[in-house]
Amino acid sequence: IVAACVLAYGLGLLWRGLKDNHRPGESSLLPTLGAGNVLTMIRGLALGLLAGFVFLPQPSEGLAWLPALLYTLAIMADYMDGYFARLTHHATVLGETLDIEFDALGILIATSLAVHYHQLPWWYVLIGLSRYLFLFGIWWRKRHGEPVYDLPPSTNRRMVAGFQMGFTSAMLWPLVYPPATTLAGVVFAIPFTASFMRDWLVVSGRLDPTSLSYLEFRRKLAVVLTRWFPVMLRGFVVALVLWIVVAILRN
Repeated sequence: IVAACVLAYGLGLLWRGLKDNHRPGESSLLPTLGAGNVLTMIRGLALGLLAGFVFLPQPSEGLAWLPALLYTLAIMADYMDGYFARLTHHATVLGETLDIEFDALGILIATSLAVHYHQLPWWYVLIGLSRYLFLFGIWWRKRHGEPVYDLPPSTNRRMVAGFQMGFTSAMLWPLVYPPATTLAGVVFAIPFTASFMRDWLVVSGRLDPTSLSYLEFRRKLAVVLTRWFPVMLRGFVVALVLWIVVAILRN
C-alpha cells in the first residue's frame, strides 16, 4: 500500500508537469519524454519500491541488501538523467521539477528507513522532512502576507544534497551499525541543516546574499569546505571502513 501510494504520487507529479515538457526558454512541447526523463521516472519507480519497506520488519539474509540496492539505483539514475538529457538536447523544465521532487522524496524515504532500522537516531527524520518543512514555511509566510524572497542559484546546495543522499545510501547497507552510524549522522546533518537554514534566512529576508559581509563569510567557508572538509571526510571514511573490517573479522 505504501509503495502504491508513493508510485501514484510520482505519476501525479509527471501528469501535473507534462505541460512543462519543453526546453527552458521555449514554449513548444516536445513529442517524447526523452531519455533523461525516462531515467528520472525509473528513479521514481525505485523510490516507490523502497517505500514499501518502511513499515515492514527489516529483511534478513540476502533480502537485507535490497533496500540499499534500490536507493543506490535511484542515486545512479539521478547522476545520469541530467547527463542524458543534455546529451540528447532534451533538457526540460519538467525534468528539472521532477529531479527536485524525487531528490526530496528519496531523502525522506531513505532516512525514514534508516531510522526504522535503528541505523540513525529518531531526529534524523527531520532531515528527511527538511524540504517539506521549508515549503510549508514559505506557504505560511505567504498566507500571512509576509514577503518571500527568491533564492539565488547555488552550486553548494546541490553538492550538499548529493553528500546527504550518498551518506543515507551507505546507512542502508547491512555492513554498518551504531554507534558509528549515529556519529556519522551528526557529522552529515550539520552541513545539510546549515544549508537549509541559510536558504530560509534568504527567503525570509533576514539575510542579503549580495552583502559584502556575507560574501566574505561565504569565501572563508568555501576554503574550509574545499580544503579541510574533504580531508576530514576521507579520514572518516577510512576509519569507518577499518571499523567494518574489524567487525567482520570478529564475526
